[in-house]
Amino acid sequence: MDSLEKMCEAGELKGTENFLFTDNSTSEVAFFNRSSKSEKLFKLVLHLRQLEMQNGVMVHLCHGVGERMKAQGSD
Repeated sequence: MDSLEKMCEAGELKGTENFLFTDNSTSEVAFFNRSSKSEKLFKLVLHLRQLEMQNGVMVHLCHGVGERMKAQGSD
């Protein structure tokens, strides 16, 4: 998330499509539905959507099984 913000601020991502992978399926569902009953999760979804709109980027949040992410090296 921090890297995405910094790259947006630098104007490096305008017009790009970005894939964020998480082992948290609840986050993926909240992002897809554009909302959550959890205040913290709602703020995260809102922030990602604002980054999309303000910087002309497209974000996809994808669920990956935790063990696969560990084996691949991203977790």
